[in-house]
Amino acid sequence: MNQTIQLTIKKERIIFININKIQYNTIQYNTIPHAYHKILISKLNLELKKIKTLIEVIKSQYQNLIYLSIHN
Repeated sequence: MNQTIQLTIKKERIIFININKIQYNTIQYNTIPHAYHKILISKLNLELKKIKTLIEVIKSQYQNLIYLSIHN
């Protein structure tokens, strides 16, 4: 399952981020043990922090269209 985030920076700059393997199991929420669910949330938050950092680096260094694939 792929999830794409598209960001428009200023007017003409667009960044595509393709995120692989950031997904939850298809288990219903209420069947996931609380501690395990907290671990999943922590992992997801860590990945989102990495993405935010990458976005800041890209914004500061590049001016043209950028395609960035993130593979976990």
